[in-house]
Amino acid sequence: MKPIQLWLPLLNVSWDTPSFSRDIQRAQREWLGEDKVWLLPGLKETKRWCLQAGVSTYKECAIPSESFNVITIADVSKNTGMYPPVDTALPKDWNGKLPHNLLDLWLNSNDPAFGSTSNHFKMNLPFFSDEKVFFREVDVGFSPGPSFPIADIDEENNEIKLKWPPDDSNIIESISPEAESREIFGSYGWEEEPVADGLNTVINESGRKATHTILLWDFPFKEMFPLGGGMDLLNQKQQLKYYALHAEKNQNRIAEQVSKFTSKGWTTLENQLILPTLVTEGLEELFFNIEGSFNIEVDSFKDLLNHKKYDEVFREMIPVTRIFGWEGYFWWELNNLVNKRGKSIKSCALCGNIITGRIDKEFCSKTENSACFNKRKANSKRKERKVANRRDKTKNKEKGT
Repeated sequence: MKPIQLWLPLLNVSWDTPSFSRDIQRAQREWLGEDKVWLLPGLKETKRWCLQAGVSTYKECAIPSESFNVITIADVSKNTGMYPPVDTALPKDWNGKLPHNLLDLWLNSNDPAFGSTSNHFKMNLPFFSDEKVFFREVDVGFSPGPSFPIADIDEENNEIKLKWPPDDSNIIESISPEAESREIFGSYGWEEEPVADGLNTVINESGRKATHTILLWDFPFKEMFPLGGGMDLLNQKQQLKYYALHAEKNQNRIAEQVSKFTSKGWTTLENQLILPTLVTEGLEELFFNIEGSFNIEVDSFKDLLNHKKYDEVFREMIPVTRIFGWEGYFWWELNNLVNKRGKSIKSCALCGNIITGRIDKEFCSKTENSACFNKRKANSKRKERKVANRRDKTKNKEKGT
């Protein structure tokens, strides 16, 4: 895998939201290699600090912004190890490494369920006094998102179908459902104080009401989108799946989507090689890599840090592809498959899941869908037994004659 750098927001705001888009541009201008960037409305100037966690030191900064969020900047090595290992929204049993089939998991995942939620959550936020930083737990509130008309309710299967754009709108082709909904229906507020275990109603300035819900994803995406995300995320998933299944006709569109979520960035080999390898694979593997690649032989991590070549080799800036959000990562992966590696994408002939690989590939591999793989193997063994039984019966008849 080609090394990349992920910018992962805690609050999965649509990247087409103008204020958030401007905040991301500000964050890129102010960023000096920190592991985390806080977007704090009302802050007067950029603040920078370091946090110690065991033997590790994490750098953070806060910038003046229009909207609240916190962005974790994670470097991903060629072996898919991520650094920093904290707050990267990965399931713990992945041990800080991206699975090679993450795109397949996303394409084949179920659509999310809808659930209720309150309008706030607790988290530790940074505060500043005399150039010092301290953290305090606060209630972070949020407003309702945009609304979308219900097209159909399937009570038997407990499913709701949403329709966008509305039939009476002037939208030619939907680009950002969330931004378009705000233009048509305006912003919404809570009709009453919301609760986490019941139906909550929201209302706009013209009195139009809607039921508020959040998106509930299956594992592992509930870890990656802990607050659910919005309709733009769901729309991105549907677009991604359609383009994947019709990749030959949509190569240019896939490339266009990638351009929206990527930019040229910078990092260091310390963040891209040293720290991810140390955290996910250990010292022995790290020493093996740097000896083979850079002819640097050391006996301890301290010796490595004090090596005369360390700053020159591992702390100099190098170019990297910067990817915004998990949505951007999925588009980047699809673009690599289709436009860079020329891989085939189709539906499994047995279960219907989306699969990638050689053009003659027909079925899921064990890593893509173990249940489908095992079922196919079991069917093959049954067929083999039947063929063997028929062969034995034929031989017995021949012996009898």
